[in-house]
Amino acid sequence: GNIAWPLIGLFGMRNRLIASNKVFQTLLSSGEDAAEEEKSTAEIASNKAKDIDLLGGDIELRGLSYKFEDASEPVLRHADIILKGGGKYLLKGVSGAGKTTLLNLLSGAFRDYEGDINYGGVPLRNIDETTINDGTAIILQDVFLFETTIRENICLFKEYTDEEIERAVRLSGLTSLLEKLPLGLETELSEDGLNLSGGERQRISIARAIIKRSRLLLADEVTSALDPDLGREIEQGILNLPMTVVAISHRYYAGISEQYDGVIELKQGKLALYPTEYYFNGSGLTQAQTEGEDRHV
Repeated sequence: GNIAWPLIGLFGMRNRLIASNKVFQTLLSSGEDAAEEEKSTAEIASNKAKDIDLLGGDIELRGLSYKFEDASEPVLRHADIILKGGGKYLLKGVSGAGKTTLLNLLSGAFRDYEGDINYGGVPLRNIDETTINDGTAIILQDVFLFETTIRENICLFKEYTDEEIERAVRLSGLTSLLEKLPLGLETELSEDGLNLSGGERQRISIARAIIKRSRLLLADEVTSALDPDLGREIEQGILNLPMTVVAISHRYYAGISEQYDGVIELKQGKLALYPTEYYFNGSGLTQAQTEGEDRHV
């Protein structure tokens, strides 16, 4: 009996050692798995396409569908369209149709979609996220400006050459504003740029898109809060940009809106692409499709 107790103690110690070893091996394995997973994630990221010019290629939507979690109906149903690289497209639809959602999908902000979004023949999911961000510019109705110089508001605190800044100023139509300001680009803006007009603020946002040499511009109701004359100027400026443009607008500017290469209509979850002249002037289309539109002749 006296001999048995030490043996039992040894067996207990052995079992504890085995259990401890299992825990150690599990922890070691978990660490290796985590490292392997991290390595795998890094490899996937490194294998993703980094050619920024892809964002300037043809945009192809194939069977694209999207539905919000709490929604009963999808915003998009099996969309199939091709937008030519460098083309200018107007996005139309009634309020709440899902136009902004489509821009979010094109920019990569929404990823949980069905179907395919291809840029230059490469799926959006296979393009490096930094490349997408660098190659895409988004202009909203409300432009946020920093309490610093016009230069820094254009460059967003990144380094650019004088030639790059001059090009952005010229193409965005900011030249006339800067010529009126004694300090030009070094003019300090007040909080959120409240000492600038709505049109001047929008021109700065356009200059931001130009200076980063974006290949794709997504514009959401950029001119809706501007007076008709200023809105016309901004719209023309966007059409002159050397990049693909997809712009939401409820306004029609005679002689300018017709310059778009096509009109994308989003209606009850379905996308349709029309030739511009057919959309605005086609028999039976004008009244139905521009109903409620803010028209400026």
